[in-house]
Amino acid sequence: MDAALADHESFAHALRPAVAAVLVSPNFLFRSEIDAAPDDERAVHPLDDCELAARLSYFLWSSLPDARLRARAAKHELRDPAVLADEARRLLHDARADALVVDFADQWLQLRSLARASPDAALFPDFDEALRDAMRLETELFVDAVFREGRPLRELVDATSPS
Repeated sequence: MDAALADHESFAHALRPAVAAVLVSPNFLFRSEIDAAPDDERAVHPLDDCELAARLSYFLWSSLPDARLRARAAKHELRDPAVLADEARRLLHDARADALVVDFADQWLQLRSLARASPDAALFPDFDEALRDAMRLETELFVDAVFREGRPLRELVDATSPS
């Protein structure tokens, strides 16, 4: 930065390399835990409560932990399996868990490709954008029901239609 300023470049221009370095840093791009033995690939690294809260929240909400989850982590309550299960249920029943449903359905079931599907109009004359949207919504609602109602995950694989 000093060299850029010495060449009479603007302060904003001189900051560019530093900002670029921050933006591509793995510590900026990824959430990571500090490993006590980073060179030992066999070492087990137990998560502390704050790391566990972050993992749970980012998994279920795709976002940071809320105040309640952070408070429970600060009190080291998440080590109790009953408390952890209670918090997982609470997060699942929050509207922010919609991100889990959409992301899971998009990735596992490849719902993103539905937008590019073009069925043969002669074979499927009733296929239109409304049907495409309904197909996506039905799948997301099914995944949502499995997750939020505590239904067996095997239903995602071998679900049958109601009789």
